[in-house]
Amino acid sequence: MKHVNWTNRLLASVLVAGLSGCDIKSLDDGGAPAPIAEPAPFSASIVEGKSVNEFSVKLQFPPGSNYMLVRESEKNPEPEWQTTVAEVFLDQKVEAGHTYIYSIGAITGKKFRKSHEIKITVPLDLYLSGVNQITADDTEKWAHLRNLVFLPGSTLITNGLDILVHAEHLSSQDGSIQTFAENTTAGMGDTGRGGGDLRIEITDADGLLKIFMRGENGGKGLPGVNGADDHPGGIGHPGFPAGDTGTVHLQIPPMVKVQVFHLVGHGGIGGDGGSGYIGRCHTERMIRTSLEYPADVICPVPQPAGARGPSGDDGHIGQTCSEDCQPGVPST
Repeated sequence: MKHVNWTNRLLASVLVAGLSGCDIKSLDDGGAPAPIAEPAPFSASIVEGKSVNEFSVKLQFPPGSNYMLVRESEKNPEPEWQTTVAEVFLDQKVEAGHTYIYSIGAITGKKFRKSHEIKITVPLDLYLSGVNQITADDTEKWAHLRNLVFLPGSTLITNGLDILVHAEHLSSQDGSIQTFAENTTAGMGDTGRGGGDLRIEITDADGLLKIFMRGENGGKGLPGVNGADDHPGGIGHPGFPAGDTGTVHLQIPPMVKVQVFHLVGHGGIGGDGGSGYIGRCHTERMIRTSLEYPADVICPVPQPAGARGPSGDDGHIGQTCSEDCQPGVPST
């Protein structure tokens, strides 16, 4: 197995918990707790296996130590298990992409009282094929990738979310990242969404990756009012503005070829004009017989429908930056 210290990369940190207490239901409630030495800080690192998404978490304690250890996860805040540990503990039952919290402390009465904890996120291997959508609920996992592989023609769509894609290795076989699929359009009466803030941090890479920063097209304008009292229909309302392309920050090694395209969204088409006034005379003539509505009665001239409203404004082009983007600097 390959041992890699992911502690700094994966936001693992030691947090002094201030002797907070949590119930451990499986602990023995009877008798006084056995005295233990004052807990000391400990370290955590990721151990990589040979297979895809095979990882373990290695916990290292000071020599001669003997602690009560409790594991929780961000997915399940309830304590998952507890055990007594010595100098080294290897947790092999972890899931890729999940975040775990390891706490040490002492049993006081019926409670486990933590003194220190470490939070560590297990990395993830992702192999993308076809079209893959990022939602607001799963943005976090993209910041903790070991391998990100775009199979031929695969696409990752961010849906305009602000997102960090961090991977130790990127391999792309003509894959693409897109803020929105081509011709994505907001609903009637809605402004198009912008492409958001996309950050891509890659340590090692190969292949060709295309990035399409698109703004969503603006929604269609609302229809004009219908004509009344021998008036024509009203002009349709203006179409709604499109979204901007957004900004992309790139930290990618030169061995991968990256092509970035900023494609502004188009303003929404104007709303339909309102219907012109027809009048009761024309309406009744269509549904009554000539005996009930004599043919020689002259009806008012039907009024025309209103004109379509003007189109909305197009979006604006964002920036492509290798460092932090500077306000007012055009895309490169």
